[in-house]
Amino acid sequence: MTEAARDGQNVLAVCNTRASAEELYQYVTPMVGVEENAPVELGRLLHDYVDETGELPSPVELRRLALDVVAEQDADTVYAFLSGDVRPDDRKLLIDTLYDDEAGDEDDLDPLLDGDVSVILVSTSVVEAGVDVSFDTVFRDYAPIPNIVQSGGRCNRSFGGETGDVVIWRLAEPEDGSAIPSLVIHGGHGGDALPLLRETGYVLRRHAEDGCINESTMVSDTVGEFYESLFDGELEPGDERLADAVSSASMSELEGEHLIEEIEDYEDVVAGLIDEERADLLGGDPNAGNIGRHPGAQINTDPDAWMDEVTVGNSRYLLVDASNASYHPVFGVR
Repeated sequence: MTEAARDGQNVLAVCNTRASAEELYQYVTPMVGVEENAPVELGRLLHDYVDETGELPSPVELRRLALDVVAEQDADTVYAFLSGDVRPDDRKLLIDTLYDDEAGDEDDLDPLLDGDVSVILVSTSVVEAGVDVSFDTVFRDYAPIPNIVQSGGRCNRSFGGETGDVVIWRLAEPEDGSAIPSLVIHGGHGGDALPLLRETGYVLRRHAEDGCINESTMVSDTVGEFYESLFDGELEPGDERLADAVSSASMSELEGEHLIEEIEDYEDVVAGLIDEERADLLGGDPNAGNIGRHPGAQINTDPDAWMDEVTVGNSRYLLVDASNASYHPVFGVR
């Protein structure tokens, strides 16, 4: 990744799990002990601004902060991170800072992805759909073909410069012994034998020439063949007991079952960062009205700690102070 981010080239890496995205970000971001030479990280700059002003910066202000630090440190790369653990307002601000060319006036700074400094963004699949960014090179952890094509849509999206590359790789099993990330999300206990990953492998190998597949083939032929192959012939049901229950419409057996294995228990979390949010949510007796005014602070995740909880109907919200250790400036809710 770092080799690809040279001479102003911008690189995106899309991971399957939040944990693997965080680990990859830490790996590619230079960790140095001297503050003056610390990496230029958009998340940290955003939170430094909030600490000083009590408000979120605009995309133009965050660009200016980043480029000022780049100049001070004679740096050549800006680092950013996105996942579902990061507040929606923060995610939008980071994306607009990188790519929104309508932010500010025409005389303001260009988006960081249009500048001379390289950008490395590490993200989960939150970047795949509905996010407007464009990178010179995209790395995608192994996933079903539709996910790979979605990630590829973030490569040279603006059709500028040379043709970009989408590199499909497979992140290895973490050192803590957890499952390979691609299997955690798309394989489960069936591993590559389950249809999504199995048919992806078949189709990719069938079309790859010298390890490469051209764009037109990837977005048309491989997608069509992937879906056709899923329903061509007998499928591996994965769990015979559930397959039998579906065939016999046994509702009592199917009650409470799910096809996607739950990885973690996720809570409804509200992370107050700016002064207004912290006053509304953390300084008094919050209620449904307070929470409803701050949708951009609401996250679905598994926090280590929280300050308070609020029950609204059947929903339970955990309140987090995003200005302290409960919220990491780069990685979001801890």
